[in-house]
Amino acid sequence: MFNSKIIFLALIFIYSTISFGRASNLQKYAPKKFFCENSLCNYVDFQKATYNITYDLLKRSSYVESTIEFISEGEGMPIFDLVPSIKNGKVKVDGKEVDVLTFKDADGVSTLRAAKILLSEGPHELKIIHEIDRGFIVDEKGLRAAFWMTDLSDRGYLERYLPTNLEFDQYQININLELKNYTGKQDVFTNGNVQQISNNKWKITYPKFYTCSSLFFHTVPKNTYPISKFEFSSISGKIIPVTIYVKKESQLEAFKRETIKVVKEYERDFGPWPHERIIIYGAGSGGMEYSGATMTSLRALGHELNHSYFARGIMPSNGNTGWIDEAIASWRDDGSKMARRASPPSSGLGAHSQYRRTTDYGAYSKGARFMEVLNLLFKNKGGLKSFLASLVETKMYQSINVMEFKKLAEDFHGNNLDTIFNKTIFGKGPRWVSEKENPYHPILTQKQLDKLL
Repeated sequence: MFNSKIIFLALIFIYSTISFGRASNLQKYAPKKFFCENSLCNYVDFQKATYNITYDLLKRSSYVESTIEFISEGEGMPIFDLVPSIKNGKVKVDGKEVDVLTFKDADGVSTLRAAKILLSEGPHELKIIHEIDRGFIVDEKGLRAAFWMTDLSDRGYLERYLPTNLEFDQYQININLELKNYTGKQDVFTNGNVQQISNNKWKITYPKFYTCSSLFFHTVPKNTYPISKFEFSSISGKIIPVTIYVKKESQLEAFKRETIKVVKEYERDFGPWPHERIIIYGAGSGGMEYSGATMTSLRALGHELNHSYFARGIMPSNGNTGWIDEAIASWRDDGSKMARRASPPSSGLGAHSQYRRTTDYGAYSKGARFMEVLNLLFKNKGGLKSFLASLVETKMYQSINVMEFKKLAEDFHGNNLDTIFNKTIFGKGPRWVSEKENPYHPILTQKQLDKLL
């Protein structure tokens, strides 16, 4: 047998070798570290998360065992997040049981968790046991469960259901799903690779570029929803499997026509569809994007699929960057207009606290107007769509922040863009007013979300 100390030293060596000469998302995008309970709270670099999820239909409860492999790039207490309560308020770090802290960030704008243990630099393992306290219903028909997310409410991503890192991090996600005390048949809709192990067990593997906002998961008893499955021939030459399921069978054909129309539009404007599949849940309400998937109304379908390029293909690294993809999608919704003059509205879309984890509402209006100005400035180089196509070519499957977006826009334009960015993005002008709720992204209560299960 291998000595555990030798294995640990080997991991340190591998970590040092891989890390040398490259900047991780942690180094590039994580907020500044800060002190909590007189100790440094440390953002860390998740490598892999394995979630063993059991829904017990007899007890109408859930049980989750999570194992997270991560790297600490300095001494401190490792930060993660999970909204539901943790069993006994304790986790295991490298086999040692420790308490969990729940606290506000340095600016007091969001809530986080950390394991109460000072860790050294290098690889570590975090184990967490908890129950999922929302997003599933057990009745006489069986189990209906989903991980519905939002970018407009704090702690609205995967942390609503499972322990995860913040949006800056990309890491391997694996789910082992079991339905206990259940003999029926189940549909599992998700944007990962699904392997059914037995009638009530599945193994799901997701791409390594996913973040806490990428994952789509919805499971219901078989024949709950009418389903259409077909293939789309991408301009890349790949055959993309498409799954559309809806509340009413009469809606299937409309969703199919619109999906094909919109994806062809985006392939023409931005390049090949960037995901392995397309999954559409025509819920008739809501509207939220995932990587290659969406829960949406027919009206919002084009908006949501745009996000599979910008938001869940090229991904915002924090709340201050979330305006970019909403501005792009809203600009397209408004007819891809060109401004008459280079005078964008005053705002501060990317001028919030570095710890903010939600998107500024102004992205849908002021952000869209900002894109109209970029379309004008880029007119001699094919317009904004040409710039966005260049982003897809160079930044797909990567995270991005506001300053990178600004630099890429300046490189494309060939000139400094301080004036317009300072006015609309960095808030160096009159402050913005509160925005109305966007029809494509209404904020739904948990009761409204449960109706979409």
